[in-house]
Amino acid sequence: MKVKATIAVVIATIFISACSQASPVPVTTTPTLRPTATPPPPTSTPAPSSTATESPTSTPEGGFILPLPQGTPADTWQGIRIMPGAVAGEELQSGGYAFTTLASNDSIEQFYVNEMQAHGWEYIATGSSEKGGLLIIFDRGASVSVIPIGDEAGTDYVMIILG
Repeated sequence: MKVKATIAVVIATIFISACSQASPVPVTTTPTLRPTATPPPPTSTPAPSSTATESPTSTPEGGFILPLPQGTPADTWQGIRIMPGAVAGEELQSGGYAFTTLASNDSIEQFYVNEMQAHGWEYIATGSSEKGGLLIIFDRGASVSVIPIGDEAGTDYVMIILG
């Protein structure tokens, strides 16, 4: 069980650290000219022309961008209530559920400590990062669950990971 808890803490700590470094990625495109009519065949072979490609620039300090959840948030996920007032939310392909909210970290923490305890999860600890992220850790027998919280684009990004 300690191995699961250690892995969960390491993953969530990386998540929280990365959240504070995230920023929108600017994408620059260069329009290419497209002929509107068929030109006459060339008398000589033209030199190849380059076409514009879209490529994101790197984020400052090596951070990465979290995909913000889209769609209407669910009321519950895996029997756990999604915090009222969630702005957007969606189930993650990798497992877990992510949502955004305008609630404070303290409100989110209190809500999920109460919610998880109501479902038999034992509250273990809350850790915080220098940049304002939180990590709430729960245990239930052989399972460890984490709820990382970080600031993303002006809202709190909350992820529920049940282990």
